[in-house]
Amino acid sequence: VYTHGLLVLAYFVGSGVLAGFVIALLSISVMNRFILTRIVKLSKEVSEIDPHMIATMKVTIPGDDEVSVLSENIDEMLDALNLFQHRLKERERMATIGETSAMVGHDLRNPLQVIYMLGSRLNKKISAFRDAGVDDSELDELEYIEEKLKEQTSYMNKIVSDLQDFSKNIQVFYEDVDLEQVAVDVVATLKVPENVEISVSLDEGLHGVRADSNLLKRVFTNLLTNGIQAMPDGGTLSVTGSVSGGMVSLVVSDTGVGVSEENMGKLFQPLFTTKAKGTGLGLAVCKKIVEAHGGEISFESEEGAGTSFVIKFPVHPDEDLAETRVSDESEPIALQEQPVESRHSG
Repeated sequence: VYTHGLLVLAYFVGSGVLAGFVIALLSISVMNRFILTRIVKLSKEVSEIDPHMIATMKVTIPGDDEVSVLSENIDEMLDALNLFQHRLKERERMATIGETSAMVGHDLRNPLQVIYMLGSRLNKKISAFRDAGVDDSELDELEYIEEKLKEQTSYMNKIVSDLQDFSKNIQVFYEDVDLEQVAVDVVATLKVPENVEISVSLDEGLHGVRADSNLLKRVFTNLLTNGIQAMPDGGTLSVTGSVSGGMVSLVVSDTGVGVSEENMGKLFQPLFTTKAKGTGLGLAVCKKIVEAHGGEISFESEEGAGTSFVIKFPVHPDEDLAETRVSDESEPIALQEQPVESRHSG
C-alpha cells in the first residue's frame, strides 16, 4: 500500500511538473507571438526612422494593446518633431532673408539717392531751358527721360523700402489718424490707368484712430499697387472701412484676375510673387506692419473675379505693449534733394 501510494504521488507530481512545463512553453510561445514579436517589430521600425524623412515616417503596430498604444504615441512624437523641424527651418530661412534684405537695402540706398538727385537736377535744367526760350519740341525727349527716371526711381524706392521694412523690427509711433485721408493721400501718389476706377469710402468712426500713419501708408500703397497690377484690362478698386466691437476693419478690393487656389497658401510668404516684376515682399511687409499694430490681415479671392484684403486692428491699442513688442533702430529711406558734390577739385 505504501509503495502504491508513493507511485500515485510520484505520478501526480510528475504530471503536474509536465503540465507546468507545457503551460510554460505555451505561455512563452504566446508571449513571443503577441508581445515579443511586436516589440521587436516596433524596435526595428523606430531604429529605421530617418531624421531627414520624419514628415513621411510612420510607426504602425496594429492592435489595441499597450504595444499599439506605444506605437501611436511614437507617431504623435514624430508629428511634433516634424512640426518643430519645419518651424526651425522656417526661422532659419526668415533670418537669412532678413540679413540679405538688410544688406541689399543698405547697398541700394545711396545710389538711389544719387539717381533721385540727378533726376531733380534734370528737371531744373529743363525748366531753365524753357525759361531761356528753348523750343518745347526740343525738350520733349528730356521731359520723357525725366518722367521715366522719376517713375523707375519711385519703383526702386518701393523695393528698397520693402527690403528694409522686412529686415527690421517695426516700431509703431501712435497718433490720431484719419484713415480715409491716409488712403486718399496714397491714391494721389499712384499712377492709376485710365481704365481703373478707385473709390475710398470709410465710416465716420475712422477719422480718429490710434495708429501709425506712415506705416499704414505703406500698407495702402502695397495693397492698392497690387490691385492695380491685378487689373491689366481695367476694373474697380475700392477701399472701405468700418468700426465694430472696438476693432477697425479695412477692406481693399479689386475686380482683377484673382488668386489661384494653389497660390492662396503662399501669398504672404516672403519672396513669393506671381508677377514678372516684384520682390515678393510687399504682402509680407503688410502682414508685419498690421501685426505690429496688434492686428491681422487676411484675404478672400476668386480666380477671374477679384481679391479682397481684410485688415483688422484695435481702435484703442495697448500702446505700452506695442512699444515693448516692436523696436526699430534704423530709419526708413527718404528720397531728398541734396546738393551733389563736384567731381572736380582744385
